[in-house]
Amino acid sequence: MTLLLLLIVGCAPLIAEYNLEAYKNATTLKAEVDDVMKLGTEPYQKHAEKVRAIGVKIDAAYEFAAGVPNNQTSAAQWRLMRDRDGGLFGGFVTYWRQNARLSRFVVDADRKTVSRAFDLIICLEANKQKSTSCVGATPGATERNQAPDAAAKGGKNGQPA
Repeated sequence: MTLLLLLIVGCAPLIAEYNLEAYKNATTLKAEVDDVMKLGTEPYQKHAEKVRAIGVKIDAAYEFAAGVPNNQTSAAQWRLMRDRDGGLFGGFVTYWRQNARLSRFVVDADRKTVSRAFDLIICLEANKQKSTSCVGATPGATERNQAPDAAAKGGKNGQPA
């Protein structure tokens, strides 16, 4: 009996199967998030409703991923994307709200980082169906705190003093 149980458990999938809805969520949200992030040089309050709506969609994508059996890796990636204290979209929103508007440097750097993170989410889902290369889909650390000459200009994080 124990041997039968081990064989059954041993044959269980380690990762969830490909899900077209999850793939569509990721590809659609990548474009929508990028469109909202482009607005980061404008006052946050002007776009607060759009930002909130995208946040709700990201939360829904996380809940969807977390509800699929054997999908912990995908759920973890969505959790990072929405983390308000992290280096992806959730952290970008927090930073934007706190600073009212952001420099073009910060917005462009964070857009690249978030885009690469979406590429990883998309690649993971695609690889559930067919093994594909994820070259170029490695997100780096956020460049938000690496604005050139911020200290020399008397500003913080690339913002003018």
